Amino acid sequence: LNYSYYSDFYQNKAVLMPIERQDTPAGRPINHNMRRCSICNNEISVFDDRLIGVCLCMGLETQFHYRCLCDRIQQFEIMNPGVNATCEDCHSPYNIFPKKGYMINFVEASGSKLLSQLDFYTNVVFVYVFSEAALTTYGLMALAYIYGTDEAKKLVLSLHPVIAVALCMSIPYCAIFIDLFPWEEMMLYGLRRCSRLPVIGSVFPEEFPNAIEEEPRKTSYYQIAGGGMMLPVYAKLVGDCLFSGTDPILDRLVLGGIAFIAVRGILLMYGRQKSYVRINTMSITTRFRHPY
Repeated sequence: LNYSYYSDFYQNKAVLMPIERQDTPAGRPINHNMRRCSICNNEISVFDDRLIGVCLCMGLETQFHYRCLCDRIQQFEIMNPGVNATCEDCHSPYNIFPKKGYMINFVEASGSKLLSQLDFYTNVVFVYVFSEAALTTYGLMALAYIYGTDEAKKLVLSLHPVIAVALCMSIPYCAIFIDLFPWEEMMLYGLRRCSRLPVIGSVFPEEFPNAIEEEPRKTSYYQIAGGGMMLPVYAKLVGDCLFSGTDPILDRLVLGGIAFIAVRGILLMYGRQKSYVRINTMSITTRFRHPY
């Protein structure tokens, strides 16, 4: 390295440059006091002449390590296939050798998009097939739990294979839909509207004219797994406890499910109404304590 060149540069604050670079405004200010790489933040002990003139910025060799800049360009090419890397300050393209060529650029640009689409559709198909197989198995297990193993086997074998698979698959979907259907919110909204009636309105849940908007009901995987997927189990348990004398088994299951959903809905409406009243009537009072 020619250290006298850099000493003259630091003392005179200017060097002779080609005319095409003199007319170009400097993109990155030169800070001679800071000799640390802007990428790795390590000290630049020796300036690399290979960074002189790679773009229209002046003093690039005082800002980067050559290897750090090459690594950044490679990362940019990986993240943006088919796009030429440019300087972040002067936006001039880096002249990189060896060139990739049209074939490599086409494969990187179009091939990456094609692979990402194939990966997406493969994952979707895999998740769909796996979920359908799991839900069908769950439906078959639910039938065995409700009717018993022998009766469930006779029921499934007596049906057409397609109808049997559709039946087992529809059980978890119907249970999840019934569990997630917001009938409690709809009924609570209607009961609040009935509070405006002149005579019997006091027995209904109170409604505030300028009420604070309530948070929407959030659906989580736990609610789907612990609510909808377990609904047939809850329905059978409640049906066996409260409607043990009812036959056949399907009627007992339906009555148990209705009772379970009704009790749970009443509790949810009660808690939601209590929170609704508290939020809309909340006030902060100050107590003044007089000294004795």
